[in-house]
Amino acid sequence: MISRDLRQQTLIFNISIVSICMITYLTVQFSSEGAKPSKVLSTLQNLGFKPATGFYDFQYDWEDNADIDDVIDLADRVAVSLKGMKVNFKLETTGP
Repeated sequence: MISRDLRQQTLIFNISIVSICMITYLTVQFSSEGAKPSKVLSTLQNLGFKPATGFYDFQYDWEDNADIDDVIDLADRVAVSLKGMKVNFKLETTGP
């Protein structure tokens, strides 16, 4: 006979759902001769990026799994949007 506690634990483990989505992380290197960080923040938010904490400055959460062409298109849009702001950026995409 299975104890009630063990049945509850089994139920909890059986209904756990793991969601895997693609995320593109962006790191920005600012220059004192460039645009204000608040201007860069606004520009990136208009592209769909959200501020992040930790190793990265921003993240872009893909609604669906993206392919390499989608990621390159996003990188192109970032490059065009940040042009002239005298900042460098690095993108890193993770996911399934």
